[in-house]
Amino acid sequence: MTQIAIDCGFYDHSAFVKRFKKFTGTTPLNYRRQHQAAFAIERPIVLPTPSK
Repeated sequence: MTQIAIDCGFYDHSAFVKRFKKFTGTTPLNYRRQHQAAFAIERPIVLPTPSK
């Protein structure tokens, strides 16, 4: 999270969290928990085919 904050131009993690909370009304952790299903990526299971 710290690297994301710095990459976005914030000087530290807490500054990012404060701004995120002001914008969304919740912390990044709570936001992630509330939207967990949306972040889950469903990938098909690909099984190898038998060699002939």
